[in-house]
Amino acid sequence: MRNTAKFDEKYQRDCRNDEELVALCRQEWIEDREREPDFSGLPSPLASLHWRGGLPQLRLAQKLAGSDDLVDRQLAADIAGQLGWDQRFADERRALLGSLLEDAEEAVIRAACFALGHGMSQPSMLARLSELRHHPDVRMRRACVSALGGLQSLVAATDLSCLMTDVDADIRNWATFYMSNCTSDERQANWVLPLFVERIEKDTDQVVRGESLRGIWERKNRALARAMCRQMLADEEADLLVFETAGDLADPSLLPLLMSWQERGDQGYLEEAIAACRASLKKELRMRISALKQGASKCRK
Repeated sequence: MRNTAKFDEKYQRDCRNDEELVALCRQEWIEDREREPDFSGLPSPLASLHWRGGLPQLRLAQKLAGSDDLVDRQLAADIAGQLGWDQRFADERRALLGSLLEDAEEAVIRAACFALGHGMSQPSMLARLSELRHHPDVRMRRACVSALGGLQSLVAATDLSCLMTDVDADIRNWATFYMSNCTSDERQANWVLPLFVERIEKDTDQVVRGESLRGIWERKNRALARAMCRQMLADEEADLLVFETAGDLADPSLLPLLMSWQERGDQGYLEEAIAACRASLKKELRMRISALKQGASKCRK
């Protein structure tokens, strides 16, 4: 559990004003987006703006969104996407990000998509996002799948299902992950499940296959999850999500396959899966012995 007081203290100690933080954020964008500059133990400038998360920071994002500067507009999306790390000012933030989806610069559109992925997407944006999933630039499609995932609903299922077959493995992975975590009723599950089975049988990326298996498990189809898990455990390679699912299934019939993996070195969730299956086997044996004893007792009577 996170020590909230200690976490907040780190940001409370940050005396830099918003303008200074914006200047540092711009420096990151312009010089090296991935580099982590040394701020003498202070939090990243963007995180400080998120933590403050008040009306002044919202107004700052809105001001930056109206700038002629490309970097300013990207930064506006970054601030709006996680302001306060919750849903405060949700309508204003969505309006801002929705306008940036129509920006003339693709870099700004990508930034808006990634920001929408933090639970900011809404169904009214689906038509625009559907256009972007056909984009020839893989960077745009990666951003698009994030925004679609931000909907957290099967209203995005058609677009996600298309991205599950993208040429880029990273996009397929995220599309499959988001699809597996979409809310679904039994009727919807009937057409979603075959998509996961297809990825398991056709995809060459083990992470995509693992996410597909989790999608089946999340749809509460135990029989199909067991069959697919058994198939994947018999392969030469398997993602750790396969072992996680095996542990959730806790099916003793999986034990021989699981134990064969012990000779191949450390595998995440493997020992936990074996322990869960053994526990189920012991429980099953106890129940059988109890039933036999009861049957013998009745015969003696």
